[in-house]
Amino acid sequence: MTNNDDIILIGDLTSDIEIDDDWVFNKIDEVIAESIEKHSALIALRVGTQLREISRVSGLALAKLIYGMRENWETYDDVNDDFEDTVISFIDIHKDNISRYANVWALFDKKLVPEELRETIQDKNIKDLIPVGLAISQGYEIEQEEWEAIAEAHDLTGVAKVLREDVKNKPPRKGSLQLYMDRDGTIWAFQNEERFFVGTLVVADKQDAVQKAINRIINGSGIIKQ
Repeated sequence: MTNNDDIILIGDLTSDIEIDDDWVFNKIDEVIAESIEKHSALIALRVGTQLREISRVSGLALAKLIYGMRENWETYDDVNDDFEDTVISFIDIHKDNISRYANVWALFDKKLVPEELRETIQDKNIKDLIPVGLAISQGYEIEQEEWEAIAEAHDLTGVAKVLREDVKNKPPRKGSLQLYMDRDGTIWAFQNEERFFVGTLVVADKQDAVQKAINRIINGSGIIKQ
């Protein structure tokens, strides 16, 4: 029986967390059985609320984990591969999401989110915050009233509308470095209204390894395709 207490999914974080589908589904069977035995829907409803909360917060927790590892990668001595390769193989997260997730937690770690709005924005789904982190990484500045609008947005569509109509309609903050890539793969850096040649990616090479490398460079550095 669950003794109508919490469904515990994470215990000692220093040890392996062994959770498989059968374990979770068996726990749900126990919850339903207890709710029937005690004629109490609240037992099942409370666990449903907890599962919903775990689902919501897990993305942001992973973002904080990835950000923390990235910022401290050089201090680890038990892994020889680079940061991205290790995260991809061990956590099994798509390569594009590594920088996206890290950019999201940077919003909080670097205190870019106004303190009075931190809790509200931190309660949002990770997918709603990814475009916010991307905008900041591309050099856009989000003002107080725009943070308030993001906090009030109900979903990704609302957040995207604020970014599109309010944030990105303004030029990036003065002095910020912008990276743009032409269709032929030429990368240009713009800063203080000056343009600098950076290099060229061979986008015409369709080999899988080359395309993956190009995508990693673009997503990891905030390059804007033109």
